[in-house]
Amino acid sequence: MGGGVSGRVAGDGEARLAGLASDSAWRSTFRPQSSVQAAHRLQLEWLARGCRDVDVPLYTESSRAYLRTLPLSPAFCAYLLATEFGRHYKVDERGDLALLYFTDDPFVSPHFFRRSSEGWQFDVAAEVANTQEAVGLWYTWLLRVSGDDFSHAFADRYTPMLMPDGTDDFYRVAGGDNRALVIRGTSDPVESELAPSAAPKAESLTDGVAGVNYLTVREAAERIQAVRGRPTVVLLYGTWNDETRRQFPEIVRVAVSCRERKVEFLAFHTDHLPRAVEGLPGLLSEHDAPFPAVQLYRWRSGMLDATLAPLGIQVGMSWRPPLVAVLNSRGEVVWQSQGVTDWAAVEEIVSDLALQ
Repeated sequence: MGGGVSGRVAGDGEARLAGLASDSAWRSTFRPQSSVQAAHRLQLEWLARGCRDVDVPLYTESSRAYLRTLPLSPAFCAYLLATEFGRHYKVDERGDLALLYFTDDPFVSPHFFRRSSEGWQFDVAAEVANTQEAVGLWYTWLLRVSGDDFSHAFADRYTPMLMPDGTDDFYRVAGGDNRALVIRGTSDPVESELAPSAAPKAESLTDGVAGVNYLTVREAAERIQAVRGRPTVVLLYGTWNDETRRQFPEIVRVAVSCRERKVEFLAFHTDHLPRAVEGLPGLLSEHDAPFPAVQLYRWRSGMLDATLAPLGIQVGMSWRPPLVAVLNSRGEVVWQSQGVTDWAAVEEIVSDLALQ
């Protein structure tokens, strides 16, 4: 929804702009809705009808002001409709804000919704502030940290992409379709397009590994809070290093001991290279691990520490896995450490906690 063009429309015989009419019937039809899904469906209908009137309450007031500045045409509205009609999506509602993101098309940027006293409205102004088109890269759009209420409320959904130049602030929506585009771009010319390309292969961070449950850092914190009332061991670990793999039998032994003592054991895998995530289910199966494969999406700098700190779990801006935190039944951290190697000591702490 970030821009518009005008042009000649087939059958009209002349170009015409959309959105300039004032139509009371449209204003009574395109109104705030009781759900984000209903508001999205109504917005698609608005596009299908050619965007005749932009001054409809389905859009927030700032969005209507923005839309009035665009040279919209029926053809462009039809193009927008074609890009997302029938696409699969998910909705994340947080208070009076909602993010709708697509899960089967990497080209369509997310939509932003705001709930008023009358219902959910489409916030085009927020979409313009928080998304940006990209050219010549593996992705055609990115999320921007605008500093508005959406970028704060959904900060954990801003997942950094692995970019060829090493930048770590190219964000996409965690849980959305983040398949990377195939590009040939290299600095050296080739004799033929059939010649092999030396361009680096894109690392695509998608939810495509069977048997792996993907969570944002906020969802991980919510999972920890959900087991309050029982003693809990929280483990942040990575498997893409020899040291952790050598310790893995000990980690599994402590997890089994926790299960026998009715102590929760929550393990979150933090390595982000696709090959590390792809090998996670096999590694857990090989060692008969009594915990599922749970993968954390990549997080913005500082987000992991900021999200877990209210739970008493101190991560810091830089940390060394495996990180272990032991919580009592009241959710209080009674012990924690990073770079843990003495798993017998962890098991002893768990044993004492289970007897309390």
